[in-house]
Amino acid sequence: PGRPLSEKLTLARGIVESIGFSGVTGDFLAVLVRHGRVGLLPRIAEEFASLADSAAGFLTAEVRTARLLDAEQRERLSQALSRVTGIGVRLRQTVDPELLAGASVTVGGRTFDGSVAGGLERLRHRLAARAAT
Repeated sequence: PGRPLSEKLTLARGIVESIGFSGVTGDFLAVLVRHGRVGLLPRIAEEFASLADSAAGFLTAEVRTARLLDAEQRERLSQALSRVTGIGVRLRQTVDPELLAGASVTVGGRTFDGSVAGGLERLRHRLAARAAT
C-alpha cells in the first residue's frame, strides 16, 4: 500500500510478463492496480473459472461443508448433482464448521441446504410461526 502507483504498475507488468500472459491481461491488471482493486483478484479468478466451466459445458457448484470431503465423497456428490442438473458439475468446496454437519450446495442459482445448522434454522422459523398464531 505504501508504494507509489508507478512502482506498483511496473511490478504488475513484470509479473504478467514473467508468467507469459497476454497484453490484455496486463492491461486488465493495470486497471485493477490504478483503481486499488487488486484485492478483488481471487473473486475475479473464480468468476472467470465459472465462465470457462460454462463454456466447456459444466456448472460450478459451491459446496459448503462442516469438514473437508474426501475424494470419493466429492465424486459421489458431483455425480448426484450432474444427474439432477443434466450437465457436468465441478465442485468448489469451502469448509464452514458453523454448519455443524451436512452440506449446503448452490448450483445453477439454486441452493440445497442439507446442513444441521440449516435444519435447525428452518425448525426455529416453524416454531416461531406456530408461536405467533
